[in-house]
Amino acid sequence: MSAARSAFPVLSPVVSCARFRFRFRVRSRARLRLLAVAGLCLGGLPASSALASGTAPADAGPALAVQLGEGLGDYRRIALLRQSAPQWQWQAGNGQRVDLVMELGVARWQGHDAAHQHAWQANAIPMFRWHPGGRLFVEAGIGATVFDTTRVGGRRISTASQFGDHLGVGVRLQPRQQLSLRWSHYSNASIKRPNPGLDVIQLTWAVAY
Repeated sequence: MSAARSAFPVLSPVVSCARFRFRFRVRSRARLRLLAVAGLCLGGLPASSALASGTAPADAGPALAVQLGEGLGDYRRIALLRQSAPQWQWQAGNGQRVDLVMELGVARWQGHDAAHQHAWQANAIPMFRWHPGGRLFVEAGIGATVFDTTRVGGRRISTASQFGDHLGVGVRLQPRQQLSLRWSHYSNASIKRPNPGLDVIQLTWAVAY
């Protein structure tokens, strides 16, 4: 097993390693879209929700997160995220609640066995989180994402703009810290082919502030 494949042993999916050549032929409009989404990430979101009612728990504030992912292919992903305070919230009498959180981030994709073969990605994902009570939660979301290239991990993805589908489970470690395991799938919904899709399993550590 190569050093790259063992970079995140806690994830340890079975993946195949292949070399690919990174190309710097990036279309101008792809660069502009990437910068636009990244600008949203830097600009941030409101720290509080006008729709949320009642006293919010400590973990319902805005948060910064680090995400480490291993792809089901010859790539891995590292991301820095900003998660907003709930933009919408529903609370039940039995302690359950559903939050709508906006997640903005910038990520670097790295191919295995290739020191300089990489891609950059920016994304904006609305995430629904169901807290059934206690420390556990379930999250799901669909949103927009933009790459700076159409070659990722030895795969041609045809379009720099992609859709991201996300499903995960998490646990509150402390009042302001969360850890979650998430499956993410990126594709262009067959708008243009080839459309192989990118699948990655990710571990996310978030700290509210």
